Parts: sequence; structure tokens; C-alpha cells
Amino acid sequence: MLAAGVAHEINNPIGFIRSNLETLEKYLESIQLVLSAYDQLSGQLTRAAATAELSDSIERINLLIKDRELDFIAKDAVSCIKESLSGTKRVEAIVRNMKDFSRTDKDERISLNINQVIDDSINLVWNEIKYKCTVKKSYGDLPDIYACAGQLNQVLINVLMNSMQAMESSGEIEIRTSADPGYVHIDILDDGPGFPGGDLFKLFDPFFTTKGIKEGTGLGLYISHGLVQKHCGKILASNEAGRGARITISLPIDMRASLRSGSL
Repeated sequence: MLAAGVAHEINNPIGFIRSNLETLEKYLESIQLVLSAYDQLSGQLTRAAATAELSDSIERINLLIKDRELDFIAKDAVSCIKESLSGTKRVEAIVRNMKDFSRTDKDERISLNINQVIDDSINLVWNEIKYKCTVKKSYGDLPDIYACAGQLNQVLINVLMNSMQAMESSGEIEIRTSADPGYVHIDILDDGPGFPGGDLFKLFDPFFTTKGIKEGTGLGLYISHGLVQKHCGKILASNEAGRGARITISLPIDMRASLRSGSL
């Protein structure tokens, strides 16, 4: 409830800011058009042997434009607005993640097969990743577990998108599943550069991101970590020798017993 309330309170003013910035961007485009038209006209009048009085007026205006750096301001203002709009989009993405996190408590736990959940998650993001990645699936024979399909979809989508975005060019994401007497395990490996050593301990912290400031909110893995913990499971990050990053998710087979005991 708190996350949903905070998200709502942030979303309203951000919507006003974004709308005003978009309007200002259009205004500045109009101003740039007028300045460009004036620049062309003043050149034509100068070449056409205008009267001395008109030439003086044109010169005064040109000096004023140069003194106040109006050409630079018009161009730089557009750049500033675009950067501000990018910032509002990032805030809106954070708000969406907060709303998603607040909604996950409502998911119903059912008996499901992890291999099917993975396939469903891949289908949901396939249009995003198919141009950059191939997906190799190495599924084991798994027992059903008691879990929330929607929450696990969100975890897997976050990890898959991170893997895709980490690869500078085309590559492969490999997904392996296995089981032991107590847990089912999901390993997701990619061909990216891997995690910098010092970042491994911070990956699941809120707002920490290895992406550029305009690309990530730093909430994806944090939310994923929280959702896996709600399932009495564990999510770990490491680097795979000869490849890139590796995310391992372990979920208890008997979720109900784990919830009753409160154990991991």
C-alpha cells in the first residue's frame, strides 16, 4: 500500500512536468524557425543594398543576438529540455516498478511447472530480445512447485532483459533448469561482459544499476530479489568463466512447508 501511495503521489506532478516540457520543446522549435528565417532575411537585405537606417537596425539586432548568445541558447535549451524529458521518463519507469511491486502481493499461489513459466516469460519479451539474442534452453525434469506465476514472470523478465541489455552485440542467453530433493534451480547465463567484481555485492540494492543513468532504474533486480524471497527462495549473481554473467534462482519445491517454517 505504501509503495502504491508513493507512486501515485510522484506520478501526478511528474505528469505535469513532462507535459510542460513537451510544450516548451515545441515552443523552442518555433523560436528556432523564426530565428532561422530572420537570419536568412537579414542576409538578403544586407546583400540588396538596404538603406543606411535599415542596415543599422539589422546590425543592432545581430549584435544583440550575438551578445546574448541567442543562437546558442535556442539550441542548448532544446538539449536541456530533451535531457529533462529523459529524466521524467526514468522517474515514470521507477513509478511503474513501484506499482508493479505493490501489486505482486495479490498474485495467487498455485501448483506450476517452472519450465512452463520460463517459456511464458520468454514469449512475453521475445519481441524485445529476438533481434539481439538467441535463447538456448536446457531444461531438466522438474517437479511442480507452489508459487505465484505472475511474480516469477516478473523476476525472469527482469533477468532476461538485463542479460540482453548487457550484451554489446548479438549473443546467446542460456537457461538451464535442474532439481534436487528440496529445490528447483534456474541458471540464466549470457554472453555479456559479466559483473564487475565490486558490483556483485550491490546488484540487489535499490536504485543500483550498472547501466547508464538514462537506461536503468536500478529497481529490477532489487524487486526480483524481494519476490524470490517471498517464495522462500534465493537469487545469486556470479560470473561464468569463459562467458558473462550468471544469475541463479533457487525455489523450494514444498513452498507451503517453507512458508510455515519460515525457512529458506
